[in-house]
Amino acid sequence: MQPQLPTFDSNVSFPSSCRSFHFIHCTMWLLDTTTLKLRHFITNTPDYVILSHTWGDGEVSFDDIAQPYAKNMPGYAKIARCCAQALRAGFEWAWVDTCCIDKRSSAELSEAINSMYNWYWSAAICYALISDHSVGSETFQSSRWFKRGWTLQELLAPDVMEFYDSDWNFMGTKSSLLDHICAATNIDKRYLLHRDEIENATIAAKFSWASLRTTTREEDMAYCLLGLVHVNMPMLYGEGRGAFYRLQQEIIKQTNEHTIFAWESTQDTWRHTSIFAPSPAQFMNAAGLRSTLARVQGKLATHEMTSHGLSITLFCIAVDHNRVVAVLNCTGSTGKHVGIWLECTDPGTYRRLALPQALITEEEIGEATPITMHVEISNQSQNSELKIEWAMRVDELPTTFRVHDISTGSRSGIASFYFRSEGPEKLFLLQNLILHEGEFVCFAFSIDSSPRYLCFWGLHKGRPWIDMFPRYYIIWTEGVKAARERFEAQTQDQPDDTQQSCFRDYHSCSSQELGVIQVLARRRRSKETLEWVIKLSTTESQTS
Repeated sequence: MQPQLPTFDSNVSFPSSCRSFHFIHCTMWLLDTTTLKLRHFITNTPDYVILSHTWGDGEVSFDDIAQPYAKNMPGYAKIARCCAQALRAGFEWAWVDTCCIDKRSSAELSEAINSMYNWYWSAAICYALISDHSVGSETFQSSRWFKRGWTLQELLAPDVMEFYDSDWNFMGTKSSLLDHICAATNIDKRYLLHRDEIENATIAAKFSWASLRTTTREEDMAYCLLGLVHVNMPMLYGEGRGAFYRLQQEIIKQTNEHTIFAWESTQDTWRHTSIFAPSPAQFMNAAGLRSTLARVQGKLATHEMTSHGLSITLFCIAVDHNRVVAVLNCTGSTGKHVGIWLECTDPGTYRRLALPQALITEEEIGEATPITMHVEISNQSQNSELKIEWAMRVDELPTTFRVHDISTGSRSGIASFYFRSEGPEKLFLLQNLILHEGEFVCFAFSIDSSPRYLCFWGLHKGRPWIDMFPRYYIIWTEGVKAARERFEAQTQDQPDDTQQSCFRDYHSCSSQELGVIQVLARRRRSKETLEWVIKLSTTESQTS
C-alpha cells in the first residue's frame, strides 16, 4: 500500500482556542500621581498610565517608595517625572515596575510577571523613556531600550505609546516614529501599528523579535515572552535556560504550529540536541517563516507531550539506515519546506541532530513517508564538552612549524594551523578547541616536511584523555614541580627503544573546572623533551 503523501494548506486559519487572548485577572498596586503613594486595587482598576524604561543603579523599590530617603535615590526622578506627565494628561494613577511590585512575595512577583503583558495592553498610555538619547542626536535606534528583553512586550502591547528622551522631552508616538522603530527591531510594521495583528504572527516570528535582546537573568528571556505567546507558568529562578525549554513545552500544548521547531543550530555537528531551542537567539532568521497545516490520512496532524517525549507524526525522507530529514509544516521565504535532521536511537524514538536546516522542495516531499515517533526533548545526557586552551613549548624548534589535522574521530572539522614562536621561551599559543562526548582529534606535529609526533585529545564519559604516539611518555599532573619529579621517577628505568602508546583515562578529571595541568613527554631514544601547558574544563548543558 502506497503511503499517503502530505497535503499542505497554505491558507491557514488556526482554531480560535489557539488565537484568543485571555486577560489575566490580577490585583495591582498603582501610584497616586499627586502624592506618589501606593494604593492596592483588587477590582475596578481605574485608568492609568504605565512607564517603559531600562533599569539602572539606585532604582526605587516597593519598600523604598514610602521612605523619606527615596527622593534621594537615582531612580526616583523618573518616577516623579512620569507621574507629573500623567497628571498633566489628566490621569490620577500610574504604574512603574520598579516600585509597584512587591518582590518580597514570590507569589506576587510570579503573578505580576504573568500579568505584565495585560497591564501594558490595558494602560491608557505608555510612556517610553529612552534614557540614553537626547532630542537632536542620532542615538535613538541604537538605544539600550531596543536591546532589552522586557521592553519587547512593552513596545507591542500598548495601544497608545509616547516616547520621551532623557530630559523628558516629547519625541513622538509609536506611529510617528514607526520607520525608526522598525529599523531598530526588525518587526514588521503591521504588528506595531495594529496590535491585534500580533495574534497572526507565528511563534518563530515572535521569538525572532527577541533573538537579539538580552536580560540580566537567563530565565527572564523566557518570562518576558509569556504574554506574547499567551502562556501562564510559575517562575523558577535558578533553572537557567530550562525556563525557555519549559516555555516551549507549554506553547505546544496550545498549538499545532511547527515553526517552533524550525530554529537554527549555531553548530554544525552530528551531536544530539533537544527538539526545542535553547534560547530565542536560534530564531534570529525565522521572522519570514510561514505556517502550513499538514494532514495525515485526511486528519489534521497533531502532536502532544508524553512521558517519552514529544509524540508526533512527521513526513520523513530517509538519509541512511537510522537518520532522516523530517519535513516541518512551515515554509521559508523561498516557498520550500523546512526540514530538520533526526536520528533513530531506539525503535520509535528519535533525537534531533544539531545540523543546519534542510530546505525541501515539493518534489522531494513526494519521497517522504509518515513516521509516528517520540522525539526526546532533553539533551542533558549528551552534552558534555571538553574545552581546551593550550600552549606548547618545545626546545630547539625553528621559528615556524605546522600542525596537521588528521582527526578521523572528530566531527568538528578542525583545520590545519600555522604558529610562530613568541619570545625566547618559544611559547606557541593555540586557539580554543571544543570536543563533544565520544569525539577525539588527532594532531600530527611536524618540524620538517613529515610529521614526527602524534597527539590525541578526546572526551569519554565526560572525562578528557590524552595520548601521544609512538615515542613519548605522558605524565598527567597538576603542577610544574610535581610534574618534573614524577616525570623523572617514571622514566628513569624505562628502556630507550620501547615503543608504546601512553593512553590514559584520567578518572580524576571529573570536575567542571579542572584547572591548569602540566603534561611532559620525553622521546625515549634522544631524551628530547616536550612540555605542554593545558587549561581544561568540562561543561554540561542542563535542560528540563
